[in-house]
Amino acid sequence: MEMIRKLEDNTFIEPKGYNHLMVNLSSYNEKIYKGAVTGALNCLYYEEKIKMETEPAGIAIIDIDNFKACNDTYGHKAEDEVLKTVVNVISQNIREDDAVIRFGGDEFLIVLLEIKQKSFGLKLEHIRSMICSTVIPGFEKLRISVSVGAVITEDESIESSVIKADQLMYRAKKRKNSVFPE
Repeated sequence: MEMIRKLEDNTFIEPKGYNHLMVNLSSYNEKIYKGAVTGALNCLYYEEKIKMETEPAGIAIIDIDNFKACNDTYGHKAEDEVLKTVVNVISQNIREDDAVIRFGGDEFLIVLLEIKQKSFGLKLEHIRSMICSTVIPGFEKLRISVSVGAVITEDESIESSVIKADQLMYRAKKRKNSVFPE
């Protein structure tokens, strides 16, 4: 951006070229923060943009149950389709200002801004149910489930809440296919 400000002060670039440069920078920003396979935001986005935020939000970690077995049985193409499907279901069931971030191989972080506890639990249960009932394109016999750990941030960083949600997710994994809110 400092370069751009210098360009504004000097006449090195014409207005049309400046607009083209700004469009390219915007698309670069989007590309750097989105995963190629799923289209979900990535860990770099988490680290640079929201990790230290303290605004009220529902924080959930979603882990795909038995994901390794899916890969071992059906292969990498199925693995990619499962990841895309999970992201699509989550994205279709959250607001535009909320975020779905691929947090690990088969783990996703969901940040739902300013959501109430009761609505948060219902939303996560709905997402869990939708994922379970969704057919994986090209792998109609494959069924997946997810385990979810969730907390509402209260005067703490999102990073602190992610740690708590992750611990709750591991408790949910003991049951499989469940939502474990704080």
